[in-house]
Amino acid sequence: MNKRIEKLQKILQEQQLDWALYATSGNMQYFLDDDSYAWQRTAFTGFVISDGTGDQVAVPDCVLCIPSQGEPVLLLTPIRNRDMGNITVRKVIGPLAMFTGMMEATLTGSRFAVGNSCYTYLEDYIHEFNPGATVVKGEDFGRKLRAIKDEKEIAIIRRLCQFTDETMEKVTHILKPGISNWEVEQYIFELGKELGCVEQPFGPTVRFYQTGKEKVFAVDGYRTPSVLKEGSSISFDYGYTWRGYNTDFGRSFYCGRAPEDIRRAYAVLQEAQQMVIDRIQPGDPMTYGFRMIHDHVEKAGYTDCVRHYYDFDLLGHQVGIEVHEGPWLHTQQTEVFRPGMIFTIEPKFWWPGHCFMRVEDMILMTDHGAECLTNFDRNRFELDV
Repeated sequence: MNKRIEKLQKILQEQQLDWALYATSGNMQYFLDDDSYAWQRTAFTGFVISDGTGDQVAVPDCVLCIPSQGEPVLLLTPIRNRDMGNITVRKVIGPLAMFTGMMEATLTGSRFAVGNSCYTYLEDYIHEFNPGATVVKGEDFGRKLRAIKDEKEIAIIRRLCQFTDETMEKVTHILKPGISNWEVEQYIFELGKELGCVEQPFGPTVRFYQTGKEKVFAVDGYRTPSVLKEGSSISFDYGYTWRGYNTDFGRSFYCGRAPEDIRRAYAVLQEAQQMVIDRIQPGDPMTYGFRMIHDHVEKAGYTDCVRHYYDFDLLGHQVGIEVHEGPWLHTQQTEVFRPGMIFTIEPKFWWPGHCFMRVEDMILMTDHGAECLTNFDRNRFELDV
């Protein structure tokens, strides 16, 4: 039994819970320590039922059942077993029509924690065969453990960050006037195949903004399709999924010679980014990164360009099995940085009539400070036409 499950069992014992149940999800991948089933972009359940209210409820075709003591059990259908047959935990396999019976025969006790995936179905069924059972939300048990990456996870993400840097370099060579953002986004996807990335955590976003030409503009740039023109800023937001983990990355460029004020703005944005990375330490609150960036930008005269998200100035998020994990970085966050966390810092400039620019890096918090895992040249901005 792996150490991740042992940590969860300790939590279950402290909470006086008998079982934790996770249907197909990031928590299932984490506790199985197995990435062979690409759940992130798979329609893992095509089965729905009415719960009597007219709503439809997702039905699981596999559930990882972890007791507070003893060995875990993986309940799954024969079809799902074709994808997960290599997993070595004890399995109970049966057709979907028998799935509820398999659950009832397995789940002893009366106190259950259930993850978000298929929560309604699992909660309802537990109460059918055990009306007095207590069912609580169990998603955060896994997510809190996942916030601290182990050596295996760090090694995977480190390599994927290196690969993401390499793809950014290749992409810069096709950024010429006349290319569409759809063509660039498709090229990003094709590059991922070189490492074996057949999926992405989200659709790559490439935005063009022509300086001085736009009257009405969606703040994140053109919607697909659009064509790159000389005198345009170019912003990137993309990542890859590999061996069950993700990257989330961003840089910005300018097609041709940039006006001095725009060139300086990007330099200021990168300076602020590097300053935060250099200064944050384990134990520091996640609240002050945005203020540090804002103060630096204000001194340079670009205060009005800083993009504010919501009322709490969102600055970044954890990254791992899911591309967006908690705790998030913003001005109302109560968490502190801890060694083993991998997160993004992603400040943005929106300067109407001039440019939209963003920077996003993957950061590992170590015992001694922050290490930037994405290292594409921060001075690379103007591109030859």
